[in-house]
Amino acid sequence: MGCDQSTRERVLDIATRLFAELGYDETSLGLVADAVGLSVAEIDEEFGGKRGLYLNVYRHLHEQELDVVDALGEVADHDSMHRFVDVYLAHLKARPERAALWLQRRLHDAADIREVERTYLSPQVERAVKAAENLFRPGIDPELALWTVAWTAQAYTLASVPGEPADAEETHERILAHLHRFADLLMERREEGHGHGASAP
Repeated sequence: MGCDQSTRERVLDIATRLFAELGYDETSLGLVADAVGLSVAEIDEEFGGKRGLYLNVYRHLHEQELDVVDALGEVADHDSMHRFVDVYLAHLKARPERAALWLQRRLHDAADIREVERTYLSPQVERAVKAAENLFRPGIDPELALWTVAWTAQAYTLASVPGEPADAEETHERILAHLHRFADLLMERREEGHGHGASAP
């Protein structure tokens, strides 16, 4: 008998935190089972072992982050780029383990499980780039521009600004304003009342 939806969500939430904190190798099904209150056999049957649970965690994260990408709209503009920054920071602030999970991948955690990038990350990035690619000045790499925003948001979520507390509202507002201004520097300038204008000299 499979888990109900609320139990599945609880397993995925706990597995997300454990994979984010400990990495793939150090996270056993036994740790997850003990934290959830299920048997290893139940989790194994529901998710297809540790590898299956790991992929389900990233699929779950992917589904949540598509809502962030959708903040750009089908064709992004200046306002939606700012909205993307706001929504992504809020997404990470609500659950910092999301940022830690992607950091684990950058540290080559479970590098042999390549489905994470191929199935979940790459389509997500392609969707964001397609929406935003016409926003940027000539010579700006749209993918790297979006990654720079994402990396900054993730690093801030995990470590704040050096010397400042992670939960300081003033720091959060400072980062938001910085990322808005950074995005503006990369984007085509818009003439007042006329949408996107020509690049400034």
